[in-house]
Amino acid sequence: MILSHPIEVKRRIATGRIAHLSLARSLLIQGEDFSCDSKVNDLIRDPGNQCLILYPKGTSRSLSAMSSRERGELVSREKNLVLFVIDGTWNTARKTMFRSQNLRLLPRICFTPPGPSQFRIRVQPEDFCYSTLEAIHHTIELLGPHRGFDIGAGEHHRLLKIFNGMVEQQIELKHKAHQNPLIVTGRQKKSRLLKRKLLLEA
Repeated sequence: MILSHPIEVKRRIATGRIAHLSLARSLLIQGEDFSCDSKVNDLIRDPGNQCLILYPKGTSRSLSAMSSRERGELVSREKNLVLFVIDGTWNTARKTMFRSQNLRLLPRICFTPPGPSQFRIRVQPEDFCYSTLEAIHHTIELLGPHRGFDIGAGEHHRLLKIFNGMVEQQIELKHKAHQNPLIVTGRQKKSRLLKRKLLLEA
């Protein structure tokens, strides 16, 4: 369950939406406060579900610090595992957790990234910060084997393949725009149209 902050809709590369489109049985909901969201609450209240939230603060348990046996004991084989992931900046994620009373009650998990984020077109606030898509991918790496997912087959790596392809495309476009001033990006075009409108109205 990907909980996407409305500001993520405006991103050129919205990694939460990309992950949702690439993963079967995933759900994506937009919002800031999910306390009264019926879909979220139905999943949490369902006795057949084990709900966890990926959030590296407070009482969060690190999957990286656990042994394989401990990770296996963490997830129930008798229930459906539902992982909630907040898609947003660190600031908006904190606000979502603060406002969403139902999410604050869920058991929290986190991990230590094995390397820096590959989201090279956006400056990360800290070395341990990952994009939503990268965070989901690494969580699959850690918990997948204990849910019957064949990590060795590498099907989940398509997430990173799509992600890295889009990042490379953005870097290439930025490089071309820098070399050739005649190339106008979407954001620059919107800015120029706005300035032209203001001049005409003046």
